[in-house]
Amino acid sequence: MNSVKTGFDDYDEIFGELSGGQLIVIGGRPAMGKSTFAMNIVHNVCMDKSKSVLVFSLEKEGYHYINRLISLNPRDKVSEWKLDIDDTSGITVEYIDNKISSMKHISMVVIDYLQLVSVSEAEVDISYSGEVIHILRDLKMLAEKYEMPVIVLSQLSRDCEKRDDHRPVISDILRSKKAKEIPDIIIMLYRDGYYRRVDVQDDQTAEIIVVKHTSVEELPRTIEMTYNAVAGGFSNRTRK
Repeated sequence: MNSVKTGFDDYDEIFGELSGGQLIVIGGRPAMGKSTFAMNIVHNVCMDKSKSVLVFSLEKEGYHYINRLISLNPRDKVSEWKLDIDDTSGITVEYIDNKISSMKHISMVVIDYLQLVSVSEAEVDISYSGEVIHILRDLKMLAEKYEMPVIVLSQLSRDCEKRDDHRPVISDILRSKKAKEIPDIIIMLYRDGYYRRVDVQDDQTAEIIVVKHTSVEELPRTIEMTYNAVAGGFSNRTRK
């Protein structure tokens, strides 16, 4: 069974590794940093050359991911990583399954993002809520089938924009009770600087809000990190 560390010290210390069979949903508003956060995890996992990662980049072309990784690491090290990026559009869970089965070994899968995964033609008449539930269930089954963590990114609804503090709550990411029951871990990203239009070249405090975790009680729990888009995205905060 595959398990990986995120590489973020506080998260790994509190919640442990991402384990085989887990479905992890990471949500945030557009430009909040979902893709960057996921790529930071990919970077940290790939630094262990025994690990391999498969990324489905449904919105951005694959070379954008490569460029972001190169900016974090020397090119010669990136070339040694076991990393495959698929930027095919309009994919289904069946496509993801076939891609994984065609590869020798995968330690982790990242899908960017949930709303761009399609259902099969036989299920086109189901509602949007039903579609999300169906896709999440199928992704959870893939995580269990291949005994690896599957990370899927998701947009948050605009409801958080209507609140004075803009802080996300679990209903912003998955409205349906059935949908909320499927993932093992649900994480939301929040940056106050996002709403104050702070220059992304400046260090900002980013909050990683864990609202669901099947192995940890007393939730939600918030982990503070440093965010700087120019310096490579999310990083561990210096402990005092």
